[in-house]
Amino acid sequence: MKQGYCFKRRAKLISYINTEITEEIKIFRVFCASVANITLWHVQKEPELTEKS
Repeated sequence: MKQGYCFKRRAKLISYINTEITEEIKIFRVFCASVANITLWHVQKEPELTEKS
């Protein structure tokens, strides 16, 4: 009986950790997309920088 309880508790904990990791990945993806958009915006705004490089 106790072993089954521990297993269920562990499964809930793993599920919770996976959810947390998924949320972190979503936030990281949004952050990366924002940085990419800002970089792209700067490149489009200042064409003389791209011509020099």
